[in-house]
Amino acid sequence: MLEPLISIIIPVLNGASFLERCFLTLDMQTYPNLEVIFIDNGSSDSSREIISNHCKQYENHFLLDCSIPGPGAARNHGIKLAKGEYISFLDVDDELSPNKHHILIQEFIKYPHAAMAVGQTRKIFSDGREVMMNLGSLNVGLNISPTPGLLWMQQFQHHPHISSSMIRRESILDVNGFPENIFYGEDIALSVKIGIENHILYLDEF
Repeated sequence: MLEPLISIIIPVLNGASFLERCFLTLDMQTYPNLEVIFIDNGSSDSSREIISNHCKQYENHFLLDCSIPGPGAARNHGIKLAKGEYISFLDVDDELSPNKHHILIQEFIKYPHAAMAVGQTRKIFSDGREVMMNLGSLNVGLNISPTPGLLWMQQFQHHPHISSSMIRRESILDVNGFPENIFYGEDIALSVKIGIENHILYLDEF
């Protein structure tokens, strides 16, 4: 049986120095049915040219332009044109675990009524220290609405990193996507809206 299509949305604003590492983390993904959508958000460096050349080598990698500034608008533009049933996110300066999508899709199969699945995030500092992100009182397994949304609204510091999440595309559209009038915390605002109305999965893996 063909695995569900997952769309990875990557907003880019002057990210040329990170793109080589970004391409590498995408090449390392083990899930077989992915499409990758880069959204250039008005870069003034060589990002657009680098991504364009990269996409020519992959039939499932695409470059789109978004003239509205901000990561919320860029991600919304990609989501509207994505073909995947599930949406995954990657910031250009972050990396994904090679097994992220295998791990999260299995949870969606076990819990088909969940709207969002999140894994762990490991922060690696320049001095070599590694710290696992503290997700507060989020429970491993299924978290019943509205608890996750209320948790993130009250304790935004425990919100999972955007690159650790995967969300059903229809669930994002149901809440009208990311807010576009803020440039910071737009990912938390989306998760709060989804978590109040829907069940959320959490795995202590990455």
